[in-house]
Amino acid sequence: MLRTDQWASELFPCPSGISKTPDDFQPIDYRKVAFKLHEYYDDAKAKDYKAEGLMAGCVLRMAGHDFMDYRMHDGVETGGSDGCIHFSDVANGGLIKCLTEYKIPEAYAEVCDRVSLADFFVIAGETMVARTTKAAHNDGDHFAVGTMAQDFRQRFKFGR
Repeated sequence: MLRTDQWASELFPCPSGISKTPDDFQPIDYRKVAFKLHEYYDDAKAKDYKAEGLMAGCVLRMAGHDFMDYRMHDGVETGGSDGCIHFSDVANGGLIKCLTEYKIPEAYAEVCDRVSLADFFVIAGETMVARTTKAAHNDGDHFAVGTMAQDFRQRFKFGR
């Protein structure tokens, strides 16, 4: 049975310990994370054609619920994409089920030595948006010039 009273860090353990995106994080690291998510996306899609939309929706919901607590009060920023989703919040209902079904915690475990959980959530959301757009996606080269993935990668700022 799935525990719904846990935080994201409990659902997404990192075998090498709690991770932090290193100061030398490069575009190639972003690509490695994105390609790992593409692998899981392709596996899910191969099993069930509906999975592409369901997985993308699940990952986007995860990323969105992570940043929805952003606040600016008296010039002080709090919350935002910080990797601190509490799954017992009623708004997060069903997230654990879909995240485990599409093996998103396993995808994170494979890349957590190079990216924090918060940065992973952002990259995961961006990857799903870029992968599912028809207007600016290239199946042959996800990061080709003019693709949404290339734009996301170039603008990515790590350190959450």
